[in-house]
Amino acid sequence: KQVVTNLADYKSIFENLKKLIDESVTSNIGKEEEIKTKIKENRWILGLDCFVEAKNQQVDNQTHIDLHVKTKYNQDRIFEIKSPNKSAFTRKDKKEKRRLTFSPDFSDGLSELIIYLRRTDLHSNEINKGNYGIQKASGYILIGKNLNDNEKEMITELNFHLYPHIQIMTYDDLIKNTKRELEII
Repeated sequence: KQVVTNLADYKSIFENLKKLIDESVTSNIGKEEEIKTKIKENRWILGLDCFVEAKNQQVDNQTHIDLHVKTKYNQDRIFEIKSPNKSAFTRKDKKEKRRLTFSPDFSDGLSELIIYLRRTDLHSNEINKGNYGIQKASGYILIGKNLNDNEKEMITELNFHLYPHIQIMTYDDLIKNTKRELEII
């Protein structure tokens, strides 16, 4: 009942987000900050059970969380958002089409996310739930769009091994999930 009256607005916001994502991919231009802002302003994009707690929350002098989401079930989710034009993988040797390896953007994102998860846990334990009260959060990396079959298989494999602490999410997944949320509304 709370969201049905805004369905037209949600559809418009979703179409604008899709355009922003597609523009980033086709023009090969980074749109990371714009996308983070849109998601923060429109928390339903991540699911109807989410509300946004903070953006770029500082954990310590060296750590800034891209996006912290707390679900209505009180589960903490920490997102590391990369621009849609950034690929999660690269080939070891492109000429010989050798195995897929992590791209520098994905490696940085995974490393940052692990640090965020560890530091929020440590800081929250140190000071009686700390400044944030974020403990045992789930981590998500949002990266890549229009993956080929090998890349999709690699993400499925990685998610199997990283679950339940970290999940890799593509912009295709985000769009599909948001469409599903709109259908629910």
